[in-house]
Amino acid sequence: MTDPLAYFLTWRTYGTWLHGEPRGSVDWQHRAYRTPLLEHSNYRTEQARARMSHPPVALGDRARDLVANVVADHCRIRNWELCESAVRSNHVHVVVGYAGVRPEPMLAQFKTYGTRALRAASLTPPGVPIWAEGGSTRYLWTTAQLETACSYVREGQDAPHSEH
Repeated sequence: MTDPLAYFLTWRTYGTWLHGEPRGSVDWQHRAYRTPLLEHSNYRTEQARARMSHPPVALGDRARDLVANVVADHCRIRNWELCESAVRSNHVHVVVGYAGVRPEPMLAQFKTYGTRALRAASLTPPGVPIWAEGGSTRYLWTTAQLETACSYVREGQDAPHSEH
């Protein structure tokens, strides 16, 4: 089997996309490739909201700029090719070239270093989770998939500081 060209990583801020919402979501039973998303369920959304220990987290302009810089710096330090990134108020997209590392540790490192930077800059309250658990790790096998992902991150995100 050949290595992918890149990964398309996405992670959300805490509490901004709950299971059961109409836009769909993924849980441990619905995460396999081509598995349908969870269906809309007001009950499930309310249950998820009731389990939240803090209000949802939205990143302001300074926080988004800081996280974008952390992603770029981390890629430079690790010698990972940063193809595209977009930091939104409620999620982050990163397209990163394959570097012999699985996508899950990459995503975890981006979240960890982003958290440290946000805490050091006092842009988030201490003790409050910034990110939702997990994230999406899509493998990009072809040039067409890579170009589509990069275009989506670069151009498919509405206005620079809106949710999407």
